[in-house]
Amino acid sequence: MNKILTLTVAVVCSALISAAASFTAGNLAVLRIGDGVNPLVNSNGAVSILEVAPAGGVVQTIAIDSSTNGNGINISGNATSEGQLVADTSKTALSFGGYWILGGSGSLSGRSSANAPRVWGKVANDGTYTAGGTATFYNVGTTKNIRAVALNGADAYGAFSGSLNLGTIQITNVNSRGLLIHGGNLYYSTGSGAVGTYAYVGFPTVPTAAAQMIINPSTGFDPYDFAISPGTLANGSSIYIANGTISLVQRWNFDGATWTLANTFTNTEAVYGIAVDFGAPQPIVYAAAPNALYMVVDAGSNATMTSILSAGANYVFRGLDWAPVPEPAALGLLAAALVLARRSRR
Repeated sequence: MNKILTLTVAVVCSALISAAASFTAGNLAVLRIGDGVNPLVNSNGAVSILEVAPAGGVVQTIAIDSSTNGNGINISGNATSEGQLVADTSKTALSFGGYWILGGSGSLSGRSSANAPRVWGKVANDGTYTAGGTATFYNVGTTKNIRAVALNGADAYGAFSGSLNLGTIQITNVNSRGLLIHGGNLYYSTGSGAVGTYAYVGFPTVPTAAAQMIINPSTGFDPYDFAISPGTLANGSSIYIANGTISLVQRWNFDGATWTLANTFTNTEAVYGIAVDFGAPQPIVYAAAPNALYMVVDAGSNATMTSILSAGANYVFRGLDWAPVPEPAALGLLAAALVLARRSRR
């Protein structure tokens, strides 16, 4: 039975929760589930964001409020489809979906919206965490996973596992997985039905029947997170896709009309999050799997990924993206401070 992807535009209702050190540009951000002590379960899951250097060293750990008093956000410890990290339009914050635990029992995705409202959280460049309010995705029904959230200013778009009746923005599709904001457009992936990655021109604000499918191979494809080369889609563009079933990352090339599979990077476990350094002489691909963070250099041929960071006992990795950058105003203040510092040394 086909399901429907619903992208919901909602006004941000947020509360400042905590702060940490600022991220360093060029580092990675990995969403981690677990407390390192208790076995992972589907009824809760403590959330933290790791800042990781490209070589694999942990720079800092930002603990997200995961209390069960109605304020903390939890993500299932067993649902590998949940916990995607998505950079917002400005690249100054990363967002993710989760649950507020208000009541009920059993799996988080199996609880009603009253017992486990589907919400979002975001982490900004300065390390501050903001929790989305109950206005965001509050009416999501029972047995619906929240997998990814993308923020465009005050609007929040969510990718879920099934048909939702929120009465706002409903985009017909099935079993949505990852979201991506790229070049001022919104993209998503789906792993059942018409499998592939899809694109919108801009950000939909009215009910939309379908999106443009940009990749739809016939077999062996289970797309989750993905990364597109810089610039608008044109001849010479490429897309790297994390495959959640057959333990690999694929690169597809675009000739202006058709996408063609170019490279396959095999891995020892299924991968769900991805980030690509397109500025390197040869693109460097990073992938998050439950037990480790992996990398491979795209030298133009198929290769095997190498582990650079282990998740550790009673932890799993989920989403992966580049660390958020400072707000433009903050960059201006930093530049001014550097000028004053130079002048003071004369």
